[in-house]
Amino acid sequence: MLASHAGHLEAVRVLISGGAALDHRAKFGLTATMLAVVGGHKQVAIALARAGADLTVRGRGAPGFADKTAAELAREGGNPELAAQLEPDQTAT
Repeated sequence: MLASHAGHLEAVRVLISGGAALDHRAKFGLTATMLAVVGGHKQVAIALARAGADLTVRGRGAPGFADKTAAELAREGGNPELAAQLEPDQTAT
């Protein structure tokens, strides 16, 4: 999660290949994918999504995150291209 939020793509790839839990939740229910989006790290978010991260997970508890998916956070953050790639049906390709 720290690597995702900091944008360390190679570290995230190593963690993915090592079997890291992609859907563990941090404060406010955010996943590593959501933390990558919030941190502005498009390639990290895409790598996690392609690795099978659950893109239907919704944040909780805090205004700005509550009941929002990674795609919704990207869209609200002004990144519609990333949002489109984080829609659950877009990662199957």
